[in-house]
Amino acid sequence: MMNNLTTAKNDLVNLQQKDDAFSTKLVSAEREQISQRQELDGATANRDAIEKRHIMDQASEAEVTAAQKLCDTLEAKLATTNRRVELINAARNELAPKIAAAAGNLRIARRDYCVEISNESLQKIRENKQFRDLLLASMAAFAANGQYHHTFSVHRFVEQNLTQILPGISEDEVRIATEKFTKESDLEV
Repeated sequence: MMNNLTTAKNDLVNLQQKDDAFSTKLVSAEREQISQRQELDGATANRDAIEKRHIMDQASEAEVTAAQKLCDTLEAKLATTNRRVELINAARNELAPKIAAAAGNLRIARRDYCVEISNESLQKIRENKQFRDLLLASMAAFAANGQYHHTFSVHRFVEQNLTQILPGISEDEVRIATEKFTKESDLEV
């Protein structure tokens, strides 16, 4: 059962790491996109100004061609970056349901592991002859007292006397034991 939990946890961590890598790439590509847009806007404004000057015979055809060529180069560069942003977003969108499924698998594996450990502990209590003998002696004494309503049902007896059977366990003790179990079983993601 621990293998299932470890596998589920590793699967989720690996997918989250992939998503983190995509996120880092996306941030970088978006910064590049902004920078390239600004550069293209500046080149476009410069080209427009050169074209106006060319119409007034203040700029040569070569200057207009060079300005247009720069705009075309920057547009192509921005288009490539835009496509990269789209691909990164698509990859993250494909990864999102896999992450959700892995998180669900981890929850199931964690639940199954915890139930298994709980059942093993309860089985040890059930198999504890000393505990069984003490419970039986207590039930016999309670049933033989002649004054209180007694029962031969273990379930009913335990239900009526549970706080006397078990040592006083506070919520804080349970909370601390839960934190310890979580840490020792490596249940934190």
